[in-house]
Amino acid sequence: MSTELATYVPVDELDDLVAPPPARPHVLLVATLLASVAAVAAYLGVIAVYLAERASVVPDDEWLPSGALDLTTPNLMLAGFGLSLVFMHWSVQAIGNDDRRHAWIALALVLVVGAYYFTGTGFLLNQSGLTVSEPVGALVYAAIGAHLALAGAGLFYTAVMAFRTLGGQYSAKDREGLVSATVFWWAVAITYSVLWYAIYITK
Repeated sequence: MSTELATYVPVDELDDLVAPPPARPHVLLVATLLASVAAVAAYLGVIAVYLAERASVVPDDEWLPSGALDLTTPNLMLAGFGLSLVFMHWSVQAIGNDDRRHAWIALALVLVVGAYYFTGTGFLLNQSGLTVSEPVGALVYAAIGAHLALAGAGLFYTAVMAFRTLGGQYSAKDREGLVSATVFWWAVAITYSVLWYAIYITK
């Protein structure tokens, strides 16, 4: 039979004890949400500039050369972003069940989709014949490049959360990092849908 020894604190020392500061809940999630809203707003500003410049030219002259931006690759990239959202939510669900292996598989698939997005965009721009020396080409490159930067940040964020998950930091008791990465990836996917419609569809 074992006995537990209680820690004795003299009465005259009770006044010296200081309670620890309360933990601020969901700091990472709130910060990510604010950053995501700011990123979406900033990107909408970039697209607004692009659309305003195009509106001043289109009624009188051709904006993009015929066949400059093929729709096959952008459509596949849009489907890829849709799948990546499923993968992100899969990772959150998996870590909620302490299924670390499937969480990592889901996150790895998100990174594969991101790699396809970068290579597909590079191929598309290489085939477009557009150059930054022309105003139209500069605007197209600026709009697409801004989203590539945003997607790069999202992939980096996801990769960091994936490694922290692999290291055992996140589990069913705490999955805030993966939820935060999912929120930011939603911002990346939403802004791509805006890019897809504004540039690839309406041209």
